Amino acid sequence: MRPDIPVDAAALPEHTWTVAQAAAYLNCSSKAVLRLVARGQLPAGRLGSRSVRLRPDDVRSLIRWSDQADGAGS
Repeated sequence: MRPDIPVDAAALPEHTWTVAQAAAYLNCSSKAVLRLVARGQLPAGRLGSRSVRLRPDDVRSLIRWSDQADGAGS
């Protein structure tokens, strides 16, 4: 980070996941996670040209539990 550019630390996420961590959580491949990012189905940030970071809440929001999908429990 360049020292002459101010950064609002409160605006930064406290913790992010790598593609591998998200894949492990979702029990899928890293390639599948990257496809979700490429399709715009999963928001991601980039560090440089290759390093992708994901917010855990965004990854968790991909999972639709059956009780939510069919309207049970409402």
